[in-house]
Amino acid sequence: MKKARVRNATVRDAGLFQKLWFQMLVAQSESGNIIYANEHNLDIYLGLFEAYVEEEAAGVVLFVADTGVLMWGEAGSPFETSVGLKPCTGWGQFVSPEARGKGVLDAMIGEAVIQLADLGFDSMIGATTEEYGLNALKRNCEVTGTPERPCYVKF
Repeated sequence: MKKARVRNATVRDAGLFQKLWFQMLVAQSESGNIIYANEHNLDIYLGLFEAYVEEEAAGVVLFVADTGVLMWGEAGSPFETSVGLKPCTGWGQFVSPEARGKGVLDAMIGEAVIQLADLGFDSMIGATTEEYGLNALKRNCEVTGTPERPCYVKF
């Protein structure tokens, strides 16, 4: 299987980010998540996207073609430090249904871990609770936690 080509987002990718992130919000909302798919929530994430790609905050936004997006980084607020010395927040990751099972999520997670470690992060809080996402994290990181909070991740 050919490895998925991961690239860093640029300011010009705002439209692609909004498209994929809205699809993720819809999928989360439909699965019973408390985050709703609406313009207000999308605008909040777009603000984080812009801060990361313009390097106003430490974080990464990664794409695989127009099928996958991942955004992890600092939140601009105090972090829970029970995970590591400098944890980031896993804002989310999404792979379009037609691209799942092709290594897209693994490729994005692997690259995100490298870039975030270069930025000084050693761990992450709140990546995912869904089985396919947790499995991808476990293939790339050390995942610990409790059944209620299964996504404490060490890089």
